[in-house]
Amino acid sequence: MELAYLSYVALHIEEKDTRKLKKNIVIDCGAHAREWLAPSTCMYIINKLTLEHPSLKNTKLIKRFNWIIIPVLNPDGYAYTWHNQSTRLWRKNRSFTAKQLKFRKEKNDELCIGVDINRNFDEEWGGVGAPANPCFEMYAGDKPFSEKESIALSNFLNTTINETLAYISLHAFGLSWMTPWGFKKQLPKSFNEMV
Repeated sequence: MELAYLSYVALHIEEKDTRKLKKNIVIDCGAHAREWLAPSTCMYIINKLTLEHPSLKNTKLIKRFNWIIIPVLNPDGYAYTWHNQSTRLWRKNRSFTAKQLKFRKEKNDELCIGVDINRNFDEEWGGVGAPANPCFEMYAGDKPFSEKESIALSNFLNTTINETLAYISLHAFGLSWMTPWGFKKQLPKSFNEMV
């Protein structure tokens, strides 16, 4: 086992010479800036897979899968939550959208900034749980994939879809284990493969 490479997006843990034969397990953490436990959990997983004394269990996991772990999907939002107590519960990233810039000028609202990355993907974009008000904390952006974070993650997942066995978006709120779909009760055709 060795740390193969580190990129700005993710940590890849794999045995280099067998990479082509193994499926990926992709985990992202920290999409919501205020959920500090999620990045900590990703770091814990990285520690268990790489630094801890190799146990039979983690050696088998590394031999069987390529692990791609994104400890903080929302780095600017996450860093912002550490400024002071008033910023601790910030959820979104720290980008400005065109709607937000216009709204800030009209309403003089300094808090009108950021997009909920978790809601910035194209599947059911702007639907239930994604308010149109650009200042709300669950604002999904001006359009799907308006944010660098959602674009980078989507591009990566789309280019590795045939090599990826599992994708997990780890959050630290809600006490729930969710599989697609998060917006309707109907199960996807591949549900049995997911669980």
